[in-house]
Amino acid sequence: MNLRKNKRIGILFIKTGLLGLASVSITPFYFVHSFCLGLAGIGFLMSIDNYFKILKLKVNLLFLILLLFLYISIKEFILYGRHLQLPGSYLFWVGLPFIYSSVSDKNQFIHKIVPQIFSLIILLIWIIGIYTIIQFIFKGIQGSYIAGHSHSYIIREEFSRFTGVHPPYFAMYCGYSILILLNSMYWFPDISNFKIHKLFKLISIFCFGLWILLLESRIHILSLFLIIFIFKRKLRFITLITLIILFSTVLLNPQSRFREIVSGNDNSALLRLESWKCGIQIFEKNHLFGIGINQLQNELNNCYTGKSLLLKNMNTHNQFLHFAASGGIFGLLIFLILWGIIMVKLVQKHDLERLSLASFLLFSSLTENIFERHWGGILIGFFFLSLINLKKLHHEQS
Repeated sequence: MNLRKNKRIGILFIKTGLLGLASVSITPFYFVHSFCLGLAGIGFLMSIDNYFKILKLKVNLLFLILLLFLYISIKEFILYGRHLQLPGSYLFWVGLPFIYSSVSDKNQFIHKIVPQIFSLIILLIWIIGIYTIIQFIFKGIQGSYIAGHSHSYIIREEFSRFTGVHPPYFAMYCGYSILILLNSMYWFPDISNFKIHKLFKLISIFCFGLWILLLESRIHILSLFLIIFIFKRKLRFITLITLIILFSTVLLNPQSRFREIVSGNDNSALLRLESWKCGIQIFEKNHLFGIGINQLQNELNNCYTGKSLLLKNMNTHNQFLHFAASGGIFGLLIFLILWGIIMVKLVQKHDLERLSLASFLLFSSLTENIFERHWGGILIGFFFLSLINLKKLHHEQS
């Protein structure tokens, strides 16, 4: 069987396996889950042009993505004999990059489709933001809050009630969209007028930044300022002045989320610290292969016993710690190698645009399990998709 035919059959296996997994993911037929995963894995190996690339350690990005996926998932079934249950988000960050392998015109896909996808992300943020504003105007505050609750807490709770979106993930999309806009990695073919395009860009950046500030998503505010300061020299002065103004308001506002860490109450910062402590304890007890993805939450809940009730069913809120606790040192190692190769390649290519996006996602991984939730999985999948061909994605209209 020649390599070209092998590759076609492999791609067919990948599609069949991933689509099959998506179809049966909500059913209890776990042996079918395993079969679909195995089919996708075999398909990937068949679709590689040269089988010996892996043996020669010429590591492929897609190979690492699939390796992390298969290790975390199949290990569950082989080592522990437990039924295989995977987050649906895995289908996005694993499946989306493989779509590229079946596209005939790869250059058009990377240089036109991916920027259009980034444009859709920007439009999605606008739709959610405008919808929330309309809800606030016509419905007002729906929940009942005690006097001690801060304005940002009320805004976050009401936003979550109106949209069903976890506030940190909306803030993450806002920050990601700001970087896409600053790097001109998007494409709106209908905006041909240069002045209108610039106005749209400025208004979008201002509104997205305002929404992040209103939600007071700490990691996204700090990481966004840091990344802009490092990668955008022309904006350093504005960034520094804005940051000084921001922290001045924080010092004057005793209810700011930035000051939660010293309040001593059951706040999100202290709850995260408790979840990290429990995650580290689980990793120390199961450092080689981890506790398994299906068992991790149960172990965390056991660790939370006797602590704040708000911790119940709370995940590790750190993607590195999640892979360490669920997959052991091997799972964490694969994850670190994957991101290490991405960062090194981007630095070698001097691709500051995608390097800024990668840095932002890594910062987000410090306080959220972005690979485990649908909103995070979609964003990671599209980012991986943009890495397949490391050429510029500039589509600035003029």
